[in-house]
Amino acid sequence: MDVVVATTKMAISERKKALVAEKIDRLGRLCPSLERAEVHVVEERNPRIAERARCDVVLRGHGQVYRAGAGAGDVLAAVDIVVGKLGLDVPATDLAEWRQVVSAKANPDGQVDIAMVGKYVQIRDSY
Repeated sequence: MDVVVATTKMAISERKKALVAEKIDRLGRLCPSLERAEVHVVEERNPRIAERARCDVVLRGHGQVYRAGAGAGDVLAAVDIVVGKLGLDVPATDLAEWRQVVSAKANPDGQVDIAMVGKYVQIRDSY
């Protein structure tokens, strides 16, 4: 299935785009008649709206069109809600590896000392 992820008024990382595409692509594996999926992600700018990330999905295949949309605090949560609305049983995205990366960046284990060895250490411009 061909999956297109487009964003409006917000920037999401390539990793998140890949996770969204993977989640929607699972729908294609469950429903082989689906040919194309268009995912539109928008960030709501109104401060009174708590669910800032909005996700709208349009699935097309064999003359049929399925549409669903949802809002949530996070893009991936909005995609999970949309998949649930479509009524297809797709397991939730496993974010354990991603959470480990974020945790490791926020809480480093120790300190790294970097040393540089050089022949021309008297010349400051050489390094």
